[in-house]
Amino acid sequence: MNPISTASAGLITASSRFDQASAKLASAAGGNGDMASAVVDQVSAKIQFEASAKALKAVNDTMKNTLDILV
Repeated sequence: MNPISTASAGLITASSRFDQASAKLASAAGGNGDMASAVVDQVSAKIQFEASAKALKAVNDTMKNTLDILV
């Protein structure tokens, strides 16, 4: 399992979820849905994106530290 691929996939998934939640929120603002649910979906996607970004940074830091030790 490649941690860079996993973190990148998490970023892509979170971005897609946020876009879907934004469309859902726009529709709800027009009276066609539940605004609270759409906002919760947006916040959840934001948290997922932040977690994936932190995981990617951790992988990057680990690789940098490993290279520093080897050089």
